[in-house]
Amino acid sequence: MGFLLFLVIYLQIITGILLAFQYTSDINHSYYSVQYLGREVYYGWCLHYMHSSGASFVFGTLFTHIGRGLYVSSYLFRTSLWLSGIVLFLLLMMTSFIGYVLAWGQLSFWGGTVISNIFSTCSITTFICGGSLISNATIKRFFIFHLLLPILIGVLSVVHIFYLHYISSSSISGLYTSSLVTFYPLIIYKDILGMIILGIGYTLQIFVSYVLSHPDNLSEVNTLITPLHIVPEWYFLHLYMVLKAIPNKTSGLTLFIHTVTNLFMFIEVKNISTITALTSTYNWIYGNLFINLFIFNTMITHFIGAQLPQNLFLSYGRTITSVLTCTTSLL
Repeated sequence: MGFLLFLVIYLQIITGILLAFQYTSDINHSYYSVQYLGREVYYGWCLHYMHSSGASFVFGTLFTHIGRGLYVSSYLFRTSLWLSGIVLFLLLMMTSFIGYVLAWGQLSFWGGTVISNIFSTCSITTFICGGSLISNATIKRFFIFHLLLPILIGVLSVVHIFYLHYISSSSISGLYTSSLVTFYPLIIYKDILGMIILGIGYTLQIFVSYVLSHPDNLSEVNTLITPLHIVPEWYFLHLYMVLKAIPNKTSGLTLFIHTVTNLFMFIEVKNISTITALTSTYNWIYGNLFINLFIFNTMITHFIGAQLPQNLFLSYGRTITSVLTCTTSLL
């Protein structure tokens, strides 16, 4: 999964550079430059679909990669590797959100407005947006950051691989030995199989390109009409659930930051002998009970985040948020 993630990230960087040649970072031209790119530029539609839907491939692979690391307790043995990976995860989230706003569709504008208004509690909205609202200065700043952050991601991914091969990677069998595992034949075959599956996915998304996106984002920005349901891309739904469940802006920002950064806390598990004994043993009964619960709750939060903010789903969201917050706080 790490190899596939490395592959899709650099594919995003390449397609993003090619798309940047035709993009205009201006609120009066951004939407039309994207439409021109898809309709008039030679194979621009293919690059556009690969880049926009490629973000879903990145986060799908990323969640699987992190889930595998949680399942085999990688954070117990390779602290530097785990920390560099989580920093990469946060940078990818920032880059994805900024790129979503650059599309300048209806949900792009309102999603950017919601997220920027969250930070008004600590008075940095003006610094982020260049004003009190999403404006022309905002989209120019976001475009610059959307070009600079992938450079940092590329450098940090090399550091992440260095930490991986500094000693050895963790074993899915739960046994950590100094025995040499060669790339050929098993790992090479697995990587080729993953590339084939990934290629099939990229091929299929060309024909159903907008399945992974919300249809409201195909409309041009209208600042006078608020969409019925402001919903982000699927890989941010678990964070959006936290914002919907908490009515207070300051408390919502606090829990939002806590939810984003709680993966850092797993490196402290090794200092608690009981939890270490449970999570470091690979078995179905005890070893990964906590990790299974964490992954299961993450899947539920994605589902609730996609629903309308009705009383039933708000209650479920607050309950699950409280459970996750208390669990990670205890760790």
